[in-house]
Amino acid sequence: MGFEVGRFSDPVDEELICPICSGVLEEPLQAPNCEHAFCGACINEWLTRQPTCPVDRGAITPNQLKPVPRILRNLLSRLEINCDNASFGCTAVHKLDLLQNHLQVDS
Repeated sequence: MGFEVGRFSDPVDEELICPICSGVLEEPLQAPNCEHAFCGACINEWLTRQPTCPVDRGAITPNQLKPVPRILRNLLSRLEINCDNASFGCTAVHKLDLLQNHLQVDS
């Protein structure tokens, strides 16, 4: 499931939003033909119930999913996100690709 959009310091481009959960893409995968992108967990759960793209209903299977292009991964990694522990007083804001390092150091 994606990251909550409200956790990001700047507006997030709609191309970086999962059409299933409406969160910012987390571990994204894309459909093979239409190239729509989804959170990995979201699309895998979706495909257990229905073997189609949630956006255009084209037929897909879990084996056909592929990683998103590097440019999309780079755009995601540059987004600035508030720490998971903001509700406990952590004021850290990190680039998305550095969030896990921060959480490991803080724990």
